[in-house]
Amino acid sequence: MGNSKLSGRSRWLGLDPFGILFPPGALCLAWLLIVIALTNAQQPGVICMTPFIWLMALIVGGGVVKYSRSQQAAALRKEAAIAGGLFGFLTGGVYLAQTLIVFGEDQASQRFSVLSGLGLMVGGVVLCALLSLGMAALTLRRTTSES
Repeated sequence: MGNSKLSGRSRWLGLDPFGILFPPGALCLAWLLIVIALTNAQQPGVICMTPFIWLMALIVGGGVVKYSRSQQAAALRKEAAIAGGLFGFLTGGVYLAQTLIVFGEDQASQRFSVLSGLGLMVGGVVLCALLSLGMAALTLRRTTSES
């Protein structure tokens, strides 16, 4: 009970917060910087690559297995699914923010931005969670077969 590491982990139900937050956070930050740079270079259409960027959820799943301190395969799979969903949510949020900024004041454009952004956030959560979970499971299978 006096072990602060155990009590801190119990708040996360045995899951490693670093393993969940670092892989999607780092990749989403990279995507955000690319979007900002290309939008400032008068190429706002880069945001249409968001569904393609969801393939980076495969990297998220492998990253969770690599960086998480969790030892159990079940915990790693849960972490990968959560991290993938977070990645999909964040990339959808980048899409929503960028389109609202680029389209500006026009109400029809704002409505389209919000609806498509929310759709991409929901779709991104589901698809990225599945992609990340799948890659984590494959990575775990490969590492256990090599041992």
